[in-house]
Amino acid sequence: PAQEDQSVVLLVDNSYSMQYADLFEEARQEVLRRIDAGGPNDEFAVIAFSNQARQLTELTTDRSLLRGTVQSALEISNRPTDYYRPLRLAEEVLQDARQSNRSIVLISDFQRSGWTGALDNWKLSPDIEFVPVKLAEGEPGNAYLEAVELRQQRAGNVVGVRLDARVSAHGENAERPNTASFLLD
Repeated sequence: PAQEDQSVVLLVDNSYSMQYADLFEEARQEVLRRIDAGGPNDEFAVIAFSNQARQLTELTTDRSLLRGTVQSALEISNRPTDYYRPLRLAEEVLQDARQSNRSIVLISDFQRSGWTGALDNWKLSPDIEFVPVKLAEGEPGNAYLEAVELRQQRAGNVVGVRLDARVSAHGENAERPNTASFLLD
């Protein structure tokens, strides 16, 4: 049997944790693979998300536009993860879908901290398929700075700045030593 035409929203996690290893590049390649594998009448929309959701394309069958957007406008952020906003936006985008076969593909490392209480009372429409694509193996880990203290001391026209912070982790990252770098421009 012929595959039914579909409308697909590709949700791409561009949060801070996706900077680990090659996760973000893997996400970008997964999006391109899915676009290229689509049928001629399949339409796609791309949404990048962290704790904010940004729709990069409307639903379209224009593969050239989609590929170009993924390669030029899909960028990593330094923001935390929150799955609620992008899932809501994806469902809204699919309300205007031309095809009755509709799905949301969530491409992420699935940071546990992104599953907030806002999702507790929300249900995805039953006629929309949810397809999770996990990029990281094992339990996702988080490394973060805590107990940050910034002190300034002025001596004439010179200001000295001291930054003290502790690097902490949980999940896979708790097993490895963690380092942090601070770049001052």
